[in-house]
Amino acid sequence: MNWSSSLLLIFLAIAIGLISVLQFTATTIHDVKSHITASEAFQISIQEFMSPKPTTLDQKFIKAAHYAKEANDLLPDIQKQSHQASDKRPDYYMVFSSSCSPQQHWESFVFFYHAFKVGQPGNVTRILSGCNDQEKEEVDDFFAKYIRPMSPRFHLHHTQDYGKVQKNKKTQYYKYMNKPFGLQDWMENALGVSENKRMDSDLADSIVMLLDPDMVLLRPLVHDFTNEDVEFVEEEPATKVVKTGFPIAQQDGYLSSKWVQHDFSFVTAKEQGDFIPPPPAKEGPLHWNSGPPYLATVADMYRIAIKWTEYAPNVLEIQDDIFAEMVGLIIATVQLELPFTFIRSLVVSTTESVDREGWSYIDALPDDQVCRPAASARLPVGLHYCKRYMLGKVIR
Repeated sequence: MNWSSSLLLIFLAIAIGLISVLQFTATTIHDVKSHITASEAFQISIQEFMSPKPTTLDQKFIKAAHYAKEANDLLPDIQKQSHQASDKRPDYYMVFSSSCSPQQHWESFVFFYHAFKVGQPGNVTRILSGCNDQEKEEVDDFFAKYIRPMSPRFHLHHTQDYGKVQKNKKTQYYKYMNKPFGLQDWMENALGVSENKRMDSDLADSIVMLLDPDMVLLRPLVHDFTNEDVEFVEEEPATKVVKTGFPIAQQDGYLSSKWVQHDFSFVTAKEQGDFIPPPPAKEGPLHWNSGPPYLATVADMYRIAIKWTEYAPNVLEIQDDIFAEMVGLIIATVQLELPFTFIRSLVVSTTESVDREGWSYIDALPDDQVCRPAASARLPVGLHYCKRYMLGKVIR
């Protein structure tokens, strides 16, 4: 694939440095020349990728994928067993939405690698929006050769580009609109759900986990947090298990409750008295200001998707920023009377929200383990690396 560009190389340098910090799980694989760990194998591929050798970006990218494939082929049986579905839980469908850009091709590869590495149970699907015919062929070929071999439960779902939206009677591009519309597309065309068709009970009770492509799993994400090491926002949460009527999500570290001031009549396209009014602002951080990962049953997530795709374009009309689609989801859950149970420690993302994310786990690490935590270290479920991170002193 012709993905090389100076912008991509800059991003990859940042992403690779970030990922290398997170290589702490020692999954043993066998190399032809020596015994090395999966972490070391990935480090080798990173070094190869960043080397000044006169090879193409495609060759370096494929080299990185090669090590993931080798790790999967030679995993010990006990590790492979952890990748299998369990009869004691509902089916899992982990999905993340992405565009057809070089940056998100790389983010997706890293996402799949870490899902493979931690033994994430269930299916993992990249919802890919906006590829032209040539790009689709190239992405499909790369996926078949270098991602699918990691696990037969890894999937790719193509959709049209939903990013073109109308605002003030003009067409503008808002890439984040692919998230709600891509989710609905996947649910209807891959899972086969429909507003006009009764849903099978097993499918209805299955779990959808919606994440972002710029996330890295540090341990498996599950639907039952009864015995999981997590921090709930409330001392007595409404539920510790995702089930119909009781979704669970990360308490978002960025959002405020300003959305309660929006014109709900405009967003919902309903007259006063026909929509559920916004809740008090103080309830936002407790049940509504949600961020990824979002976990809900298929039944609930489809209801959310229908309303989300209806409301998000209207929110964008009055809130022109990157959070408009997230607010669309929030208002959808308000109208569905479907409050989230929040966990503050599913991810870490911004250090400006230490009280709304899992930074207590990081702060508790010994200084010499922050960059390379021990295998037994307490960690959040994932990292949402949508921010810039630096070590050292800030010179002003």
